[in-house]
Amino acid sequence: MAEQTPNSLLIIDEREGRAEARRRGIAITGLLGVIRDAAIRGHIDFEDTLKKLKETDFRLSDEIEAIVREQYRNSRAEE
Repeated sequence: MAEQTPNSLLIIDEREGRAEARRRGIAITGLLGVIRDAAIRGHIDFEDTLKKLKETDFRLSDEIEAIVREQYRNSRAEE
């Protein structure tokens, strides 16, 4: 469906699915990207949402968390 919808953004976290989407030229983001962008737009609290996510069984590496935190901080600094 993402291939058939112009300017679509596929939300996917599964590694093999992301790789396939990239091969097909589909723009992607993951749950953390959605959280980051919603927080940047002021729809949610970034830290609170990330804390709640980490209390679930969602797998989040320290490296990815650091990258998303940095992206969020940088976007806030640009305002």
